[in-house]
Amino acid sequence: MLSLSLTGCARFEDHPLTSVNIVALPGAIIGIGVAALGLLPLAYDIGAESDMLKPLAIAAIGALMLSVLLSLIATPRVYFVMRTFKK
Repeated sequence: MLSLSLTGCARFEDHPLTSVNIVALPGAIIGIGVAALGLLPLAYDIGAESDMLKPLAIAAIGALMLSVLLSLIATPRVYFVMRTFKK
């Protein structure tokens, strides 16, 4: 079921994985993707003094991936479960 919230953002409310805000999803993925792509040269030891920053770049890319999983998959599921128990 597709509904429209008060802000005009379309939301799917039938399934926890599709309850992510459809309007904000592309912006979030593009922003995180650009940040990860910017860190790839450091992760692959390209450039001067990248030996020291390689662990930082790898950790930052992993944290970006984890934040995507938590914000787009885990949070809607928790919300769905809590809303189900409320009823």
